[in-house]
Amino acid sequence: MFGEDTSWLPLTKLRTIVEVEQGESVEQVAARLGKGKATVKKWLSDFRKSGLPSIFPNDERQSDERIKQFFANLYLARLAEDLFEEIFADSLADLGMTCEDRRQDYTETDFAIVDRGEEICHVNVKAHSSKFQNALSFVGLQPEDTFPLAVYKILLGYKTSKQIQIPHIFAVSILWGVVDEALSLIEPNDVGLIDLVFRTRVAQGKRKAEDRVVDYVVSRLKAEGKWVTLVGLLKKKGMHRVISAKKAQSLFLELFDKRCIGLSLAGFGSRFKGKKGVPAEVNMHFSISQEMKPLEEFLQTLKRGHAEGIKQAIEQEQL
Repeated sequence: MFGEDTSWLPLTKLRTIVEVEQGESVEQVAARLGKGKATVKKWLSDFRKSGLPSIFPNDERQSDERIKQFFANLYLARLAEDLFEEIFADSLADLGMTCEDRRQDYTETDFAIVDRGEEICHVNVKAHSSKFQNALSFVGLQPEDTFPLAVYKILLGYKTSKQIQIPHIFAVSILWGVVDEALSLIEPNDVGLIDLVFRTRVAQGKRKAEDRVVDYVVSRLKAEGKWVTLVGLLKKKGMHRVISAKKAQSLFLELFDKRCIGLSLAGFGSRFKGKKGVPAEVNMHFSISQEMKPLEEFLQTLKRGHAEGIKQAIEQEQL
C-alpha cells in the first residue's frame, strides 16, 4: 500500500523492524535509510519491549468518534473529488478545456480549469452529508437549506484569488446521509488499519499516510465495482451547487453575526466542543437555495463567456 514511501516515520520504523526480523543486517538497513546504527537498534529494542505502541504511539486526545470523523471527512472528500473530476472532464471536453488535478499540492485548490494553457478558475470541491438540525434556532435557516463552510477556507480562497487574479469557487454536492452509505462499505480489516494510522500521534508525513489509507480503501471499492455505484448515487440524487470565494466572503462580512455562531455566540467553544475538549470548527452557514448557484449555471456561464464570463459573474456576485 505504501510502496517505498519513507515520509512517515512510524511506517519507516515498521518496515525497518520487518526487514531486520527477516534477516537483513542492522548495518544494511541503517545505510539504506541514512540512519545511524544506534537509531535502528533503539527502534528494535523499543519494539521488542513494547510492541506496536512503540511504533504507532497513540494520540490520547483521539476518541473513537473523532477517529471515525477524521477518516469520514477524507473519505467523503474523495467521493466528491471523483464525482467532480468526472463532471468537469465531461463538461469541459466539449468546450476545448481541461480539468487539471492539483490535490497533491495540498492547497485549497483541488482542480484548476484550464483553457488553452490559461488557468481560468480554481475549484475546491466538497460533499456534504449531515443536516444541522438546530439550524433554524442558531442561524435562521431551515436544516435542509443549510450548508456550512469553514471560515478559514473562505478567507484563504478569497485572499489567494485576489493575489493571483484567478477566480476561486467552492463546488459542493449535498446528499443527506451519503456518508452512512459510504461507511457501510468499510470492512473489518479496513477498520483496524484506519484506527492504527489515524490514531497515531501527529508526525511529519501523517496526512499523506492518512491519504494512503483512503486510497487503499477506495481502490478496493473500485475493484469491486462499489465505488462507481456510490459516485453514481451522489451524482444522480445529490444537489450540486457552487459559490465563489468572493461571494462567500462578502456574505460572511455582512451576516457573520447571524450565520457564524463560532464568532457570534457567547461560549461557543465550550458549548460545542467535542470529545476530549476538541473545539468545533468555526463555520459560516449559507442558504443552499438562495445563496448558492446550481452547478449547471456555472457550467453554462463557462460555456458562454469562458474566462471573462466567469470573472464578470463572480465580480457581480452572480456566482
